[in-house]
Amino acid sequence: MKPVFLRQWTLKIILGIFLLNTLAGFLYWYAIFPWFDNMMHFFGGFWVAVATISVFWKIFSIQKSQILKLVFVVLWVLFVGLVWEIYEFGVQDLIKVTGIASIPGSISDLIFDTIGGVVAFLIINIKTKHHG
Repeated sequence: MKPVFLRQWTLKIILGIFLLNTLAGFLYWYAIFPWFDNMMHFFGGFWVAVATISVFWKIFSIQKSQILKLVFVVLWVLFVGLVWEIYEFGVQDLIKVTGIASIPGSISDLIFDTIGGVVAFLIINIKTKHHG
């Protein structure tokens, strides 16, 4: 049976990211705090990992290899991260501005996405191991 906390975490994290991003837009936090984008990508990777584990819980509960589970989660996190980075480049091209997306920025974003996903995987792995 899928742990209830997975659905709760997914919804709370998405809501938190939405609220933080909204505040950041109004208060210019992305410009004021150079680390803010990294933090948001960490949280983004975290929620994608939680959602991935939640959606694919039946596969996860059967699969014994922790490495295969981790690779599966990281690949989903990277896929969603890449789609987001393509979106950023598309928006930048569409509105004819610079500074929204860059190759170094995208690499950093994907690294923080991945770190967030790995941390979520580890936390969930520990939590489900000790609490059913």
